[in-house]
Amino acid sequence: MIAYVITMMFTVLSLLLAFYISNRTGAKPNGNILLGLKLPQEALKDEAVTPIIKAYCKANNNVTLILLPLSVPAALIPYMSIGIIYLLLWCGAAFAMYWFGLAKYYDELHDLKQRNKLA
Repeated sequence: MIAYVITMMFTVLSLLLAFYISNRTGAKPNGNILLGLKLPQEALKDEAVTPIIKAYCKANNNVTLILLPLSVPAALIPYMSIGIIYLLLWCGAAFAMYWFGLAKYYDELHDLKQRNKLA
């Protein structure tokens, strides 16, 4: 049972860390791409872009803090099959939460690009 708990917690923490780091790298400019959206170089430091990126980073932190305690039951469920089902559901929920967060701020950034007619 101890090996099961350690394995589940290691799996959950590895996934959570991978999701978090993956989403944090999207908030850093890669060339002129930010959150998967191509922006002109001068727009990367624009006053309208910065609050969107800060809000995205805050949302990413909040999702991680929400998912961390929700991962604990995966290790505490006494039946391995039910624990694995919970883990799969948790993974799907985590993926969805991070994806919808990214989509929301991507859309905001895209709308800003369209409004300001950025290249």
